[in-house]
Amino acid sequence: MLPEPDRWRASWRRQLDQLGRAAAETVEMFEKELRKPALLPDTRLRLETQIALTRQTLAEVTAIIAPAAGPRLDDPVPAPVIDPLNTFHYLYRDWAETEENGEALACVSSVLDDAPLGRVLVIGAGAGRLAYDLHRARGARLTIALDIDPLVALVAQQMVSGRSLALTEARSNATEMTRFGRSRTLRAPAGAVDRFHVLLGNGLQPPLRDGVFDTVLTPWFIDVVPPDLRDFIGVLHRLLAPGGRWINYGPLLFPPDRPAAYRYAREEVLAIAQAGGFEVTRQADQMVRFAYSPLAGRGRLEHCIAFSASKTTPSANAWLQLPYLPIPDFPGREQVRHESAAFNAILALCDGRRSIDDIARELSGGLEDPRTNRAAMKDAVRLCLQALHPAAKEPACAR
Repeated sequence: MLPEPDRWRASWRRQLDQLGRAAAETVEMFEKELRKPALLPDTRLRLETQIALTRQTLAEVTAIIAPAAGPRLDDPVPAPVIDPLNTFHYLYRDWAETEENGEALACVSSVLDDAPLGRVLVIGAGAGRLAYDLHRARGARLTIALDIDPLVALVAQQMVSGRSLALTEARSNATEMTRFGRSRTLRAPAGAVDRFHVLLGNGLQPPLRDGVFDTVLTPWFIDVVPPDLRDFIGVLHRLLAPGGRWINYGPLLFPPDRPAAYRYAREEVLAIAQAGGFEVTRQADQMVRFAYSPLAGRGRLEHCIAFSASKTTPSANAWLQLPYLPIPDFPGREQVRHESAAFNAILALCDGRRSIDDIARELSGGLEDPRTNRAAMKDAVRLCLQALHPAAKEPACAR
């Protein structure tokens, strides 16, 4: 479900090649350490163990992804990086039975009422366990688990199909000789489920029809993936059927490289949701374990927030904040002139149908060039509107 699938698959093949080179460098480093004089017997054993685990991890990742990866091409798309050192643990957490799964399901369930889930879309489903548990616990009519990472998605497909998979959990920072690696068997606790489908796709641009889903769940997604949550609210609204509900779950732990203006607190998230046409009906928060490894004896606690919000109508005056809403036209617009030719060009496009997104796209020639700073362009459009549009006074548009 990705555009230009052959180029996407070629990118996975290229990343597997890069992963193989990185693993070879790691093995070479350990072998160099092995040649140092006067090593303890246990030190030698530890280094040899880490060499074997590196090779085993590479072999297992390759076995999962290689059958789906395409031939090498000169121009693969820039795909998200496959990082098994981080992603592998999510596979064990989801399908090797840890208590984190029950805690996540309990937190999400606490914001649900008795209404049926109906048709469910999980955006950023990862390895799929929360989607699987919710599907079974609430009898969903249909569940689509969407993720862009081939490693987790391919494993999730195996799990919900009732298959098992043996993987080696490896740790580079274990504190005891017996904790560096262990073979784990992954399987779904209740076996295969019906009406559950795993899709490889872009969660920011889901390749799905409008108004199809009764429930959309975003677990650990809105703070990690969308560059600006204000852009993504429109995607959620588009996907949901009238009266459908959006369920969010996660810690609002925005990455440090995100611009500070877009690292939203809970109150800001709820305000964006309300402006974008959602009525928040239930909220909950819970301190949960995250990424705890029984093998390494390490993990962390996260303060996770869950809420459920019903789809309503977007606020009429939210178009300056939410860039997908149409900008209202106003009488006399054709006569307004500004000393900036760019401002005049922007105002000329405000015909009552175009949005800030539309204008920013037209100004960049309609191309999704990775060198284009679309966020900066949208802010330039906002700056023009605040200066020239009579209804774009910031206090009014922010309500």
